[in-house]
Amino acid sequence: AFDGDTVGAVADLERAASQHPDFALGRAALGRLYLRMRRTGRATVELRASLRLDSSLPDMAGLLARAYRINGNLDSALLWYHTELERDAHSSDANLHIGSIEASRGNLALALVHLTRATEEMPFSSLAWYNRGQVHRQLGALDQACQCWQRAADLSDYLHDKIGGREARAALQ
Repeated sequence: AFDGDTVGAVADLERAASQHPDFALGRAALGRLYLRMRRTGRATVELRASLRLDSSLPDMAGLLARAYRINGNLDSALLWYHTELERDAHSSDANLHIGSIEASRGNLALALVHLTRATEEMPFSSLAWYNRGQVHRQLGALDQACQCWQRAADLSDYLHDKIGGREARAALQ
């Protein structure tokens, strides 16, 4: 029934979830699909249900955090990103997003800690390097900011990755 048709996939997963409400993996799959469709309210319901049924499922805390962040609920997003870090201390995604949220709130020292971890864990992420450069700039460390932005721009060119690279090149101007 999964023929690439999103509407069909949702219908199939919703039917499976109603017939087998205690099947954690099915609820998780439905939550992931809702999140991909930006139906974050439905996604959080299914992802939370999957975690209640099986707390060992990987990535659920990070997916919940993403859903809350998309909705603009940054407090809940931070809570779930920290939960993801408790499960996986090397979660580069959690560190990247915690760093970005903390930077937006003006908690620059804490943001820098998490963004530094993110660049250590995923050194090929132009976005992580760009965001780290932004925090250095806000802290007045322009040399370090330029180094991070250059790294982001170089990675973007190498990986054909537009996220962070265009902004980094603009910041270097």
